[in-house]
Amino acid sequence: MTIQRALATLEQAGVIEVGKAGRRFPRSSDPVERVGSRTEELAGLLSKEISAGDPPAGARVASAVQLAERFQITRGTAQAVLVELERRGVVVNVQGRGRFVPAENEPAATKAAQLAEGLRRSIGTGQAPAGSAIPAERELALLHGVSRGVVGRALKMLEGEGLVQRGTRGERVVSEVADGHPRSQP
Repeated sequence: MTIQRALATLEQAGVIEVGKAGRRFPRSSDPVERVGSRTEELAGLLSKEISAGDPPAGARVASAVQLAERFQITRGTAQAVLVELERRGVVVNVQGRGRFVPAENEPAATKAAQLAEGLRRSIGTGQAPAGSAIPAERELALLHGVSRGVVGRALKMLEGEGLVQRGTRGERVVSEVADGHPRSQP
């Protein structure tokens, strides 16, 4: 029997199912809906667990090694699952500390908005004067206890508003502001 015939037989018997792009997966009695790749499937499963309070808000989530052992997947796939959870705002990555469930189930997007508001106040009050350099993403992440991704989103918001711009060396600097309205630097 060829591999193709064996796979077709397993599919007909309901042992495996065909996902997107023709990939085959073992059929599961698990009610988690398959959404595509194994990474997306596991991110969905973990999202549901976290939404149910396991682990609780503020707790550290399993590492890539722990996830790899739990789900019998490669560490690379486990890492991709964690990155997907961060992208979805289900967990936040605190540089040098690990990934955590946001406190009070606060989504990462909200954290970015809060950080942007704090930076906006600093700019508005003159604590961060026009032309001054914004600390690096890593420094801001450590200072505020958030992930670099959250910091990046906050800075992108400020760039979109014209309050922050890229300097000649790629660093971020406070834009010139007149009457509370940003204007570009010459």
